[in-house]
Amino acid sequence: MTGLGMLVGGFLVVIADLRFDGFDVISDPVGWMFVLVGLAGLTRLHPGFTVAALSSVVGLVLSVGSVTAPPGALLGTLESVAMTGVVFGTCTAILALSAAERDRRAAQVIRWIDLALTAVGLVAFTAVDGGQVQVHSDLAPVVVVLAVTAFAVGIWFLVLAWRVRREPAYAPGRR
Repeated sequence: MTGLGMLVGGFLVVIADLRFDGFDVISDPVGWMFVLVGLAGLTRLHPGFTVAALSSVVGLVLSVGSVTAPPGALLGTLESVAMTGVVFGTCTAILALSAAERDRRAAQVIRWIDLALTAVGLVAFTAVDGGQVQVHSDLAPVVVVLAVTAFAVGIWFLVLAWRVRREPAYAPGRR
C-alpha cells in the first residue's frame, strides 16, 4: 500500500470512532499508527509530510488516553489540532508535488478551510464541568454548519489523498 493510501486508511479509523459501552472497537491509536507509518515514508519528499508525520505522532500520543473512554474536551480539541496538522502538512506537500492542477487547487483550498474551521472551532467551544463541551445556544446553528462543513472537508481531503496516492511524485525511492 502507498504512503498516502495508509494515511487514508488510518484517518478513516481515527474518524470512525466506533464505541460500544464506552470501549473503542477500532482503536484510534491503531489508526494514528497507520497515518504515521504512511507519512514516515514520505517525509523525504517534502517538509509538509514531515509536519504531517509529527502531527500524527501527537495524535497517536493523545489517542492512547482515549482508548477506554471518550476523550474529554481538552483531549478532543488537541486531537483536532493534530488532525489539522496532518491535513495542512499533507496538502502543502500535495500542492508542491502533484502533477495535476486540479489536485493542487484542491489541496490549497482544503488546507486553508480546514485550518479556518479548526480555529473557529477552538473559539466557538468552551470546556465546562468534567470535560463536557457546552455550546452557547445562540451558536448551535453555527456549530451544526461547522460540523457538516468539517465532515465534508475531511472527506474531500481523503478523496484527494486517495486520488494522488499513485502519482510518480509519491513513489518509494523518489529523490
